[in-house]
Order: sequence, then C-alpha cells, then structure tokens
Amino acid sequence: MRNKTLVLLVLSALGLSACANLKYEEPTSGPTATLIFKTDAIGPVGAILYRQAADCSGAQYAGAVQAGKDVRVRVPADRELATHMTSSSTSAYDTRIRTLCEVVVSFLPAKDNVYQVMYSLYPDQRKCSVLVRGFGVGGNGRGEPVEVNRRIKRTKIIGEDSAHCF
Repeated sequence: MRNKTLVLLVLSALGLSACANLKYEEPTSGPTATLIFKTDAIGPVGAILYRQAADCSGAQYAGAVQAGKDVRVRVPADRELATHMTSSSTSAYDTRIRTLCEVVVSFLPAKDNVYQVMYSLYPDQRKCSVLVRGFGVGGNGRGEPVEVNRRIKRTKIIGEDSAHCF
C-alpha cells in the first residue's frame, strides 16, 4: 500500500500524463554508468530518471528505494543525467504533520563508473538532501562527492488543515 501511495505521489508531483512511459528502461547500447539509489529515510522514496536532463523531460520511474533496499540501474554515460527523488514522512513529534520533500539534481556520469545517489530525509527538521558519490570504474573507489547541479528542492509541511499539493 505504501509503494502504491508513493507512486501516486510521484506521478502527481511530476504531472505526468497517463500515456507516458513510466518504467525506466536501461540503455541497450553505448557507454553506460551504474547508479545505486539509497536512502536512510523511513518509508519508500521514489527514484525518477529523466531522459532529457536539460529540461527534465522524459521522466521514468526507476523504483521505490527503502532503507536496506537499494535500486541499481544502468544509465547513459558521458552526457548529463537528471534524477529526482521524492518522499513523504510523518514527524516523530506530531503524527498529524507530514513532510513532502523532493530534490532534482543533475550531473555527468562517466563511462563504466559507479555512483551512489543517497537521499536523506529529516522530517523533524523539515528538510531533505541528496548526495551523489562517485566510486570510480567498477565501483572500487573511495566514494568521492560528485559536483551536481541542483535543479529543484521543495519541502512542504502538511498539517491537519493543509492542502496536499505543491
């Protein structure tokens, strides 16, 4: 049920049409890199990849990421890639308050390199973040931070009398 709710949240946040191809399709040719989506958030986090990073179009759903359940995908290398992570969480101090948080970042993955996209949600501080780390060819590196372009970072607090949309 939570995954279904997350998918609906992601779709409404993106404003995708019913005819869009929502499931991410890995490239079948050309150079690739590997992305590993991770989170320490409680509950599922939606991972989206955009086919066109320049205008964040061509959104495709890569999967629901959960603590301890990563999502691994191959992506086109040597061209800018935009990724979007979004979640909804309840405050530990007041269960009537929910935090909706989404972050869109882009970066340039290199051929045969492995990247970790880590999403963290801090509902009681009403914020979230994404950190991209590069582990080099084959994933054997130390995990160096990757410079990203932040496209969107939105947080909305939803209380008892709040609207549920951005």
